[in-house]
Amino acid sequence: MKLAQAMWAWALGAWVASGAEPERLWLFAAEGSIQSSPAIGSDGTIYFGCDEGRIYALGPGGALSWNFKTGGSIAATPAIAPDGTVYVGSTDRVLYAFTPDGRLKWLQSPGGPIAASPAVMPDGGAVAATVFNAVVAYGPSGTKRWEFRAGGNIVSSPAVGADGTVYFGAKDNRLYALSAEGRLKWRYEAQGNFNASPALGADGTVYLGSLDGVLHAVNADGSRRWEFRAGDAIRSSVALAADGTIHFGCDDRKLYALTPEGKPKWAFETGGQVRSSPAVDADGNVYAGSYDHKLHAVSAAGAARWAVETAGYVSASPALRADGTVLVGSWDKQLYAVGGGGALANSAWPRFRGDARASGALPEDKGAARLSFLVTTDRQVTAPALVKMVATLTGRDRAASKVEFFAGETKLGEVTTAPFAWNWPDAGAGEHVLSARAMMLSGQVLVSPQVKVTVHAGAAAAPVKPLTGLSGPPDKVPPRVFLSAPLTETRFESAELDLRGKADDNVRVAGVEYRLNDLPYQKASGNITWSAKVRLNPGENKLAVRAVDAAGNYSTELTRTLYYALRVPLEVAVAGEGTIRSDQEDRLVEVGKKVSLQALPVKGHVFAGWTGSLTNQAPEISFTMTEGLRLKALFLPNPYAALAGEFTGLITEQTGNAVKGVGLLHATITERGDWSGRVSLGSETLTLSGVFGPTGVTVMTIPRAQAAPLRLALQVNLGGDADLITGSLEGGGFSAGVIGDRHVFDGRAKRAPQSGQYTVVITTRDAAAGEALGDGFGAVSVDGRGVAQLTGMLGDGTPLK
Repeated sequence: MKLAQAMWAWALGAWVASGAEPERLWLFAAEGSIQSSPAIGSDGTIYFGCDEGRIYALGPGGALSWNFKTGGSIAATPAIAPDGTVYVGSTDRVLYAFTPDGRLKWLQSPGGPIAASPAVMPDGGAVAATVFNAVVAYGPSGTKRWEFRAGGNIVSSPAVGADGTVYFGAKDNRLYALSAEGRLKWRYEAQGNFNASPALGADGTVYLGSLDGVLHAVNADGSRRWEFRAGDAIRSSVALAADGTIHFGCDDRKLYALTPEGKPKWAFETGGQVRSSPAVDADGNVYAGSYDHKLHAVSAAGAARWAVETAGYVSASPALRADGTVLVGSWDKQLYAVGGGGALANSAWPRFRGDARASGALPEDKGAARLSFLVTTDRQVTAPALVKMVATLTGRDRAASKVEFFAGETKLGEVTTAPFAWNWPDAGAGEHVLSARAMMLSGQVLVSPQVKVTVHAGAAAAPVKPLTGLSGPPDKVPPRVFLSAPLTETRFESAELDLRGKADDNVRVAGVEYRLNDLPYQKASGNITWSAKVRLNPGENKLAVRAVDAAGNYSTELTRTLYYALRVPLEVAVAGEGTIRSDQEDRLVEVGKKVSLQALPVKGHVFAGWTGSLTNQAPEISFTMTEGLRLKALFLPNPYAALAGEFTGLITEQTGNAVKGVGLLHATITERGDWSGRVSLGSETLTLSGVFGPTGVTVMTIPRAQAAPLRLALQVNLGGDADLITGSLEGGGFSAGVIGDRHVFDGRAKRAPQSGQYTVVITTRDAAAGEALGDGFGAVSVDGRGVAQLTGMLGDGTPLK
């Protein structure tokens, strides 16, 4: 069965929503049932596995980036390390480590099938548990660090504390805590087996449900904190809301909410067992799957918000993206993406495996992440004003992809690296509500407190009355304005630019104004000596400065072209085996600059195309650099190595039941997928060449001097019958089919078994007027290459050759 890689339109799927309608986004079809929960990388890539044994990587919009087939099934959730390494466990007894673009870094066998999800250790390595009682830790390079043997089978996924402590449950009714070096710290005894996975609180509390229906809260030293008894076995793992509320599912068909002290807040009943671990958003809403085939969205108060019905059980746990997208897999082999959600709650463990990366680990700083926001200028300023803002991230998981700055709903800009500071140089008059928003690598979105700044309108530069007591006409001499900084420089590598200059007049300078590009004029500080701050846009900027005197006369406008050379990373990922050649010496490339890239597959592979900000099938591309541009080069194992060789075929036209030969095809295909050959149509021979694409198809238009052009389409079977070529030839008033076979005989090492000399007799029946009467004869010669030649004579003596 071919891998299903397409995103299905919602209209094609049996997908039903009840309650408040969530936004329908996309659907991805996998090859097997999905029990694995999605992990989301810092670039938005979605990773998950399926029971058929394949690990998938999808782009944020659901398009397949890459996949890898393991030798077993994957029910475990992938874990993503801070450097982007993706760890995946399979029941084929192998722990895999992939780069974000799908290249295999290493693989190790911990000695048994892996049903539990791996977790990321503080050094970026991984710890995995096997069904056969073993917990094994590996370093980032795949080196085995240690192994611990429990007293029972393990399907509980390990969780790693901020200090490297590894927690997991086992089938011997015990919760284990191991040091970062693999030594036993303590064991907690329960009355039931553990199928669920531990969740960790910021204060060190370990939460874990057992098959006897008890949720255990255990202190960091292994002592019992409290217990809560539900109505049936607990296979779901705990998720924590920002206010400390504890959420989990149960086989009694309920989704529970408890206080931090273990007291019941509410229970939401579904139509089936809840083995999906919930996810909690920033507003306290809860999302969980059920064996009633539905993904349920429940409010913080325990009321139904909406439900999405799938065609199978939903035991996988949902993932929440920062944009509110909810991702979840079903036993119907589909990964669903719906809107109507929210960003992850700002808690220590808001979803299965802790964070968006499903790392299964608490970062070193266990305190919840906080975003502070400071406006360093006065709260009351006069226009035009320079307002300076600083945002600071503290606490747990401080890593952020960017911090955005806002005035009300208007985004002023963003900063991707610390320190997160932004200057607003031309704040207009009015009251502005300023804030910052941090997009965390953990998937959370943190919003700062708001700060109000009032910008008062500046006093207008009212014309000054002409001086009295003097004779003569009113002042009509315009002032002059000069720019001293920047004096001669026109190219800058920083967006912030200080302008300075002077102005003079025969009477008095009233002020200096400036503008950048198409913005309105702003008043500079000072008059005879003036200054201003501007923020350049990437590329070319037009600066204009003018002075006005007391009589209202304006100077000649002083103009200057300023170029801001913004340099941004050229981000090119590689999927498969190949390299990229660039005409740029530096990874940082100036916005607006022309860039050329060439994709070079290694031997045995072919280039399949560019994806990302640009899509193109050509291995060499040129483009203009822009902010946020990302590309991925896709390389595939060369499917043409087995197809290389010569093919010959017939071009036939069918009318009713009659088939008429109209020509011949000869094609030679190389190991790269290039081909050359000829088409013979009667006395006309057309020489052709082209390239087969990644799907095994080539299409071309054939111009002809004295006739209408032809359209030739050919296809070879990649991964199928390598000895067959098919296609069509259209134009010139006919439509014909093409079918051919590999030319396998070379006349030397491979001789045609039919080679030799043959005699033929050409008989006639009732001949029409003008046709040859009598029998003809001929000789057929077949050489070692399988080429046949016919010579002879018809019954009327006409030569035949």
